[in-house]
Amino acid sequence: MHPIPSTLLALAAAAAAPTLRAQIRDGALLAGCYRFTGTLPCAVPGPGGLYEVDPRSGAVQALTGVPADVLGNGTTSTFIHGADFGLRLPHRSRVVTNAWGDGTIGQQMPIYVLDLAGLNVTAVTRYDAGIVGPGAWGAAGLPQAEALPDGRVLLAVDPLTFQAGEPLTNTLLAVLDPSLPPTDPNALLPVPMTTLPGDTNALAFDAARGVAWLGVFAQSSSAIYRVDFPQGGAPVHLVDMPGELVTGLALQHDGTLLATSYAVSDGRAQLLHVDPATAGATAFPQLNALFYAECIRIEPATGDAFVVAGTGCSERDVYRLSPASPSTGTLSLAVTAPAGGWGVASGLDIDPDPEVYGDRSGPSPLVLEWQVAPSAAGLPRIGNAAFALRLTASTPPLFAGIVLGVQRVSLSIAGLDVLVDPLVSRLLVPAAATDVPLPLPNDPGLVDLPVFGQAFSLDAALQLGASAGVQLTVLP
Repeated sequence: MHPIPSTLLALAAAAAAPTLRAQIRDGALLAGCYRFTGTLPCAVPGPGGLYEVDPRSGAVQALTGVPADVLGNGTTSTFIHGADFGLRLPHRSRVVTNAWGDGTIGQQMPIYVLDLAGLNVTAVTRYDAGIVGPGAWGAAGLPQAEALPDGRVLLAVDPLTFQAGEPLTNTLLAVLDPSLPPTDPNALLPVPMTTLPGDTNALAFDAARGVAWLGVFAQSSSAIYRVDFPQGGAPVHLVDMPGELVTGLALQHDGTLLATSYAVSDGRAQLLHVDPATAGATAFPQLNALFYAECIRIEPATGDAFVVAGTGCSERDVYRLSPASPSTGTLSLAVTAPAGGWGVASGLDIDPDPEVYGDRSGPSPLVLEWQVAPSAAGLPRIGNAAFALRLTASTPPLFAGIVLGVQRVSLSIAGLDVLVDPLVSRLLVPAAATDVPLPLPNDPGLVDLPVFGQAFSLDAALQLGASAGVQLTVLP
């Protein structure tokens, strides 16, 4: 296929009306941090809070207008307070976080849904997770969260955080539905399951297989467990991590896991590759010189891993591992903590670029899908002359075409959900997999240009179908 001319991107940029971005930037990380002024093993400088992190430029910007306790400014807190995690809700101008610490004992732990305009919080909705128990400062709170495909949020729960009798003392997982008001009894529900001794401290979710993976720390060692979701039930042991405090889990494209932890004895960082099919675990030697690995997140387009760790006790920086392989990966410093620190960066999320939105539609059973995780052409950065969007089909269509534009729409035409206001269209050669070349010249004027795409098909039975939408933002 001939590439769509780059001049059309420039025309699209000229046609797009400037708008205030309403969420975390495409391709950026979201860090959730808590303040830690204790001395075991050492104090970590900086407040808590939420931060947008650019893993290419190294820029860090704090979200403003967040509740005071997310910053770690609990009035009775003495050494630990702030956010366990920060989670972006896909395709919404919202993030989810919480606030907890030694100052919340005997009080409700809040979960906050924050509406954004740029990086400023414009509205706050609070959900109460339960009354925090007396031993909470030694527990993990709600250590990680994952966005579910239906817009709800899956939360890892350390039941030891909560006072006896609270609903979350009998589960390791809970589901928050931000579409419901806090007064609705179904807004926050525990997943029915058997609990485990120890502290839940990590979560990964495999939507395709309906599986949640949990990291649990107990008696100076950790283990990873499988839980079927949404059924719940008894956790199934996968692998042990002796002498380690597990801090993060991330799902790779092939269904394997990456697990961050640090040694209980000296804080030495560890990263494991875990294969659920064999229960095999392989350590990454690249992190041997680092300490206190706190969390991990996979960049969907590249498969690279971002890990928070430090060269000493009080540092918490962001490192990139590319590729995320024990044998071939290269570790590099991606982002240095801001001047004055940001406390303990306990959770990372990412706004993928490119990313799929909406759903397929139409009477045709033929399935058109955008393959963006991983993206064979990498990130949509200026100068990436090989960038392309890959479209796959369950069977080759009789006819197919794509449209590209700079604005999303939501229309219903001829039984199809139209998701793009088209500026450019192109016929496709019918195939099971098609690359749509979109070469990006090294033109700084294209940075931050939004591009939206959708594919349409006609199958052998002359039935129409439409793909979900795909969106990207041109990166520097």
